[in-house]
This record gives sequence, structure tokens and C-alpha cells, in this order.
Amino acid sequence: MSYAPFKKRIYAFFLDYVVSAVDGIFVVGTISFVFRPYIEPLFSNSPVIAELTGFFMITLPVSLYFILCECSKWQGTLGKRKMGIRVVEAFGHRISIGRSALRTFIKFLP
Repeated sequence: MSYAPFKKRIYAFFLDYVVSAVDGIFVVGTISFVFRPYIEPLFSNSPVIAELTGFFMITLPVSLYFILCECSKWQGTLGKRKMGIRVVEAFGHRISIGRSALRTFIKFLP
């Protein structure tokens, strides 16, 4: 088992960032436009509600993308697959959903 070079990992993350950004802009933009009367108050009344709304509309979907792709049979996100990187445990086995969630949590710590 060999480890992917740092440069290759950065390219994979950049590709995943582009996928997440395009998907986020399309999905969140469409939802925000269609349901504007219902969503606008969520961002203007309470800072706590605004943070939670942002989390559920942006952070959670992106996190689920990483978590579910990395523990799937593909063993990686679209960016990792494009760069030929697989996320594996010892002996090439898929990682568990718990380990994938922990990796994603650490990845997105501020």
C-alpha cells in the first residue's frame, strides 16, 4: 500500500471543492429562490437560527458528500477517484462510516 503524494491530495481536494461549490450554488440557490419567503426570516431574526440554517443548507450536505463517498464501494470522492486515490484501511478494505465521519469532521475543523 502506498500513500498518495501531497500534491495529488491537494488537486483531489480542489476538484471536490469545485464539485461542492457548483452543487451548493445550484441547490442552495434554487431552494433559496423558490422558498425565499420562508428562508429569508431564518437568516434575519436570530443569529443562532441563522447559523443552524447555514449548517443544514451548506455544511451538512458537503460533509455527507465526503462521508458517504469515502466509505462507499468507490472508496473516495469524485476528486479522489479522478486523481486515482482510494481511501482505505489496512489491506485495502473500505473505511467504516464512523471513521469516514471522523475524517470529515477533522477535515472541516475551523
